[in-house]
Amino acid sequence: MPELEPVETYGAFFGLKITLQIKGGWNVFSGGDIENGISGMYDNAVDLITTSGSSIVESQKKPNHAGLEVGGDLVYCITPHFGIGIGWGKVTAGRESVLAFTVPGPVNDYLRTHPEIKVSVLRLGLFYAFPFAGRLAISLHGGPALYSAEYSYNMAVTTGSYGLDAIQLGFLPTGLYQEARAKQMGLEGGIGFEFNANPFVAFFVEALGRYARIESFEGEEEATLYRDNRRQVFAQEGSAYFVATDKYPLLDIVPPEDSAGAAARKATLDFSGFSFSAGLKLRF
Repeated sequence: MPELEPVETYGAFFGLKITLQIKGGWNVFSGGDIENGISGMYDNAVDLITTSGSSIVESQKKPNHAGLEVGGDLVYCITPHFGIGIGWGKVTAGRESVLAFTVPGPVNDYLRTHPEIKVSVLRLGLFYAFPFAGRLAISLHGGPALYSAEYSYNMAVTTGSYGLDAIQLGFLPTGLYQEARAKQMGLEGGIGFEFNANPFVAFFVEALGRYARIESFEGEEEATLYRDNRRQVFAQEGSAYFVATDKYPLLDIVPPEDSAGAAARKATLDFSGFSFSAGLKLRF
């Protein structure tokens, strides 16, 4: 590594001994029951439409276990190399899946699903930096984090498909909306590489790993059914369950007074994964 012009003092401050880190990047996580249930509900709708006699024109099914992450950390530096900090971040993931199919008529009909997973992170951490080669440094950090998660699922079919047997018999709703929320503790840690433009400003790239399984989602569901030539809306609140059916897994909101069945368990969002980000450090 060639020796760069050295920074006079690594981690110099204006007097507050505080470092502000601002970053953004790409996050990938496992998904667990929430991702599997979202995928299964799309597959189940496709199966019901095809068994009703419709032909599939195009199917664009998208995964929902990756998305943009933004955040930052405020670190009090006990020494120029070591500090204790608190941070915040937010991850948003969700891509629309679209199925085009034919029923008797001049145009195609569509099934659209729009899921979204949002997770806010409040973390505490220890931060340590190893400066080398003048203006470069490797930084490590890690600690516990509180994850506040929310998932939503919105499904709808166009009106021309209301004559399908699956819809007429009540197996496929013409509209379905679910939303549920949960909080859980987890752990995360990362390693970064930084370039110090001067003692007070640094640019960095970072890789971060995370372990978090978020359980006990509570929320609400609204299903619109079209039966006997009239529209019926059913709403309920309760716990989010992952239902392992014979064909496809589903997500269901079950009120406290109802039974979810032997094939069901409370749904878990597996937020364990990793992220890559870049950002700016400002020392005050």
